[in-house]
Order: sequence, then C-alpha cells, then structure tokens
Amino acid sequence: MKTLLKNGTVVLEDGAKRQDLLIEDGKIAEIAEAISVEADEVVDVEGCYVFPGFIDPHVHMQMTNALTTTADSYETGTKAAIHGGTTTIINFATAEPGMSLHDVLAREKSKADDVSSCHYLFHCEMVDVNENTLRELKEISEAGCRSVKIYLAYTFRIGDHDMYRCIAACRDANLLLEAHCENGAMLDGVLEDLIARGETAIAYKAKAHPPEAEADSVATMGRMAGLLGAHVHVVHLSSRLGLEELRHLRAEGVEITAETCPQYLYLDESVYANEDHLMAAKYVCAPPPRTARDQAAILEGLVNGEIQTAATDHCAYCVDGQKSMSTEDFRRTPGGIPGVEERAQLFYTKLLAPGLITPEAFADLMATNSAKLYQLYPQKGVLRVGSDADITVYDPAVRERLTADHLHSAAKNTVYEGVEVEGKTRHVFLDGQWVLKDGELQIEKQGRFLATPRSPEQNQHWDLIKR
Repeated sequence: MKTLLKNGTVVLEDGAKRQDLLIEDGKIAEIAEAISVEADEVVDVEGCYVFPGFIDPHVHMQMTNALTTTADSYETGTKAAIHGGTTTIINFATAEPGMSLHDVLAREKSKADDVSSCHYLFHCEMVDVNENTLRELKEISEAGCRSVKIYLAYTFRIGDHDMYRCIAACRDANLLLEAHCENGAMLDGVLEDLIARGETAIAYKAKAHPPEAEADSVATMGRMAGLLGAHVHVVHLSSRLGLEELRHLRAEGVEITAETCPQYLYLDESVYANEDHLMAAKYVCAPPPRTARDQAAILEGLVNGEIQTAATDHCAYCVDGQKSMSTEDFRRTPGGIPGVEERAQLFYTKLLAPGLITPEAFADLMATNSAKLYQLYPQKGVLRVGSDADITVYDPAVRERLTADHLHSAAKNTVYEGVEVEGKTRHVFLDGQWVLKDGELQIEKQGRFLATPRSPEQNQHWDLIKR
C-alpha cells in the first residue's frame, strides 16, 4: 500500500520545507521535493503542515480514584486524541499497595488492547516503594515500560528516602523518573489553615496549592538527581517559581526536563471565583491554574525551550454527576480536566501562529521530545525515512471557537469553551493507515502497545534533548 502526500510543508528536524512524502507499508519511504510514483492514494495537502504524529505524554484514561471513574475510557479518550492529531498517548498504571508492577501493567494493557484508536504506552506509578518493587524496575523496563512516576504530594506520596531510592533504581534500569512536584507536607499545613478558617469552598482551590510547594519539590528532586547523576522529569509545571528552580538546577549541571499543559497558559485562578459553583467546580485540577505572571513565565519557558514537552493531564469528568459531587468543598470535587483533543489547537495558537517558535520547535514540543524521553525515537516522533508513518496534517487556515458540541470526549465539556483558536487537524495517518480524513474518523481501534526494542539512539534521554 502506497500513499503519497503532495505539496505540504513537511516539518523535519532541521526545518520545514515544501515537499512530498511517500508512505509505503506503514513506514515513511521517501521525502523529496517532488515524488513521481504510482500510489494507491494521493492526498493533496497544499497549505498544510505535515507533522510527525503528536504524542500526549500525560493522560488519565479509564482511571478510578476514591471518588469516581473518569468519563473517558481508552475507547472514547483515544478517539478524541486522534481527532486532535495525537497518535500516541502515555497513560498511567497505578498499583495498589502490595501489587506487583508486572500485574498492574498487564491489567492496564488489557484495558487498552483492542479498543484504543491511537498507540499507547504506560508510566508505572510507584506508590509502594520496597525491595520487591525496586527489584522489579529492571524487569518492567525490559518488558516495555519506559518511565516511572512518583507523587510528592497527597496521602499516597513517597518520602525523601524513598524518592532517593527510586531515582537511583530508575537510573540503573534505564527508566525516566518523573514526579508530581508539590511538597506534600507544605500542602498539608496550608490545608489545615484553610480548614481552620472555614475556607474549603471552590473559591479557595488555588490557595490550597501555593507555587512555593511546587518550587520546593522541584528543587528537592532535582538536587537528589544531581547527586545521583540521574535524569528526572517534572510533569505539569505550572508556576514561575517552579521554572526558576529548573533554571538554577540546570545551571548547576542537573539533568532535569519538564512538561506543561495548556491550562497553565489559558486559565488563571479567577476561574474558581465563579458565582456559579458548579461552573467553578468544572475547573478543579492540581496543580491549579495560577496568576497572569505565572502564565507569562510558562509561555517564556516554552518559547525559550526550557520546557520540553506539551501535554494535557487529560483527566475528564462529566459536569453533571461527577463535578457536581461537590460544588461547595474542593476536597470532594473530582480533580481533573479534559484536553487531549484541544491540545494542538491551543498550543499552536499561543506559540506557532504568532511566530514565537518555529514549526520544528512546535514538532519538538508536540512529538519529538516525548519520543526521545520515552524511548520511542526515531520510530516515532519524527518524519524520517524508515520511521513509522504516524503523521498529523494540520491546516493553519482554520479559525474557530472551541465548543464541547464539536469535541469527542465522553465528558461532553471543555474548560476552553469559547476560546478562539487557529488551525485544526485535517488528516491523521497511523502506521500508514488514513484513520482521520478531513476531520472525520475513518478507522478506529487500530492502536497498539509500543513495546518496541530500544535502539542505541534511545538510551541517553538528556543528550538527545540537548541536540
């Protein structure tokens, strides 16, 4: 099967060029200024960017917590992802205390197999650090896991000693250690003060997560990583103070990378002051949206290349029946917002449309850097002869307002309702299959688990990011 994409602006690692791209048997077979070949399908993509298929490295599909289960299953959430140009998601596999890491990965894979419309991989969450789980890390690495997440906040957080052991063990197992960076003890103290003052309404959600807690946690993890000679990663960076700590650490030679999410560019803490408490509850997530000054810092970090990946933390809940579980006490409101479908339009509008970054830098944020960090590169995340033909064709001429009526998450809502965006995903190819055509899903449930053998290029996360 041969598919020829004609006349597009093909975004390569060394720049964006008007070229043709040939897909054959699921791989990229040729990229050239003009390709003349007999093809089964010829797709004119003039005026569009041809990007490597986007990777969302931070989603929560089919997750159950103490309050409820997310609205999006693997089936519904990955359809939304494909509509947004995302060809690979990385979900979380969370073990209950005493559960084998092998078992939790097998459990999560069984949920995704045969129903996912995009490819998938898993972060293994470590909530129970002991000799058995630490010993298992090399084994799960060999089985296809590429990363481990720890929480430094909440009741299931791990302490500094266990964080030290996790960083060292992940270093030795060639796993990327990433963390939800908020100082849990600091959050506990802040919450005690809020409770004592009777300030637990949704309006106080942002106060319960001060940026100082994020910065302190980034610094602690980073300094441990520097001591151990390990590379660590900060998920959903949200604050100016957190970014400043990253700068200090890198200046000292620490190998630390970071992701952020669109909510930290588009939303601020005023969303919690809505007099309609149900609408305020819709925005409950952690870390919460912060101030305009924090938004400006995160934007600067993206433009300067100090933040390496653009994720969503997609954790979708319905407003009625889920967010409505508590509209008066943020402690009882399910925390999380959708975003897997909106991601490309939101970041494109803030970054590439106004010319703040180049097309290849946008591809780095949306695909290439995640492929490198999670050891999928160069099979994924890049347009290169021999790489998998996961491709997103993005039409920059589209102008629209985001509305839940036109989105595909089972949550049936978006926190970006009414936001004006530029551009839209027109076509998506998954392993060479034309799965999204002119914005309409053609083929579903073709995603696969990406447990591919590592190549020599996949072993040094930090060196690849620095190139």
